[in-house]
Amino acid sequence: MLLVRPYPEPKEGLSEYLLRIAYANGYFKLGELLRVIEMEQTKTSRFSKWSNKQLVFVEKALQQYLGRNVDNVIKLHERCENQDWLHMSGRALHELITDFPRICTYCLREEKVMDWRWSIGTVARCIKHKIPLLDTCPTCDKPLKWDAN
Repeated sequence: MLLVRPYPEPKEGLSEYLLRIAYANGYFKLGELLRVIEMEQTKTSRFSKWSNKQLVFVEKALQQYLGRNVDNVIKLHERCENQDWLHMSGRALHELITDFPRICTYCLREEKVMDWRWSIGTVARCIKHKIPLLDTCPTCDKPLKWDAN
């Protein structure tokens, strides 16, 4: 059972609700929370897109670890999924942010900084160098991780 078990806020989506539960319980990633609550087939990326099967798994795990009925959790996702983000009154950039790091090797070599624009899903190239952003290791072809060196 989780120590802090908040209820969903009005206008909150599923991913936002899960992230709030994670932070309240001392976890910094949704994946960590989903492993702790023993979600069957833990989701590791694309937290804004949930399949019906994943929704059933997260609902089952949350019900056990929150200790209450969580039928409203699925409704959080359904509400956000049916909204047209372009015409939402409270639309936000977070819907366009990738959940994996992307880098420009030249910028990192020259300035040793990461540009915030690299995390926007619609930006495919470095604005300064005009080269494609990398999201996998050029040596081993594994996806880059936020906590990797």
